[in-house]
Amino acid sequence: MKRTVLFLLLTSRLFSQTMPSAIPVVPGTTWIYAGTMKWADQRTNEEHAKAIRWSSTITAIVSRHSNVAAQLHGYLLDLAFYSPGDKPKDWVLVLLEGTYYVERDEGAVLFKKLQASPAERWLQIISPESIFFSDPIQDGGKYCGPSVTGRDDTMYCWHVNHVSTERLDRLHGAGKEPKRVYELWLLTNPDTQIIGLAPGIGIVSYFYQHHGTVSEAEVKLVDFHPGK
Repeated sequence: MKRTVLFLLLTSRLFSQTMPSAIPVVPGTTWIYAGTMKWADQRTNEEHAKAIRWSSTITAIVSRHSNVAAQLHGYLLDLAFYSPGDKPKDWVLVLLEGTYYVERDEGAVLFKKLQASPAERWLQIISPESIFFSDPIQDGGKYCGPSVTGRDDTMYCWHVNHVSTERLDRLHGAGKEPKRVYELWLLTNPDTQIIGLAPGIGIVSYFYQHHGTVSEAEVKLVDFHPGK
């Protein structure tokens, strides 16, 4: 019996060490995306389109045991309702008790509060509604904020709609082995978001579409620089 328990403990530890974090929360990690944007002129309502490159960089982190909060300059949701001249904004990415949260952070106010607080208070600083997904991500997983947990559909919840295997060896730092990519959807009345997530690398594709006024983004990861 003791040998069985010891074997299970060792196996569990080995498995947890070899499973990559879904999004590497390491200072200096940078993701660069390229694709196309569509938007409508606010004055004339004329539709426009252009090629775009967008970047996301982790500029600082604070850790509390296995919990990590990252200051993120630029995030793909910046591309929702994009207008020419828009610049990357500041966000916080939080990994708390195995669950990721993402929230806008104007002036780094949230990150400064997270820095000054124990992890037990982090969900009083960021909104539980900003939930993204739980790690390890699962095929068929559904990740909802408290206000919509009672729904019997997937509306207003991030959910894994499809899982595929892709070669991402074109990306620096991605390795040569094929990667599992989880397709996460968030459907709401006003818009749709679709994210491709490769554990160990992060977001490898992003699609945004507003259901009313024209606002659409479709980008893919073209360069990945792991932090140190």
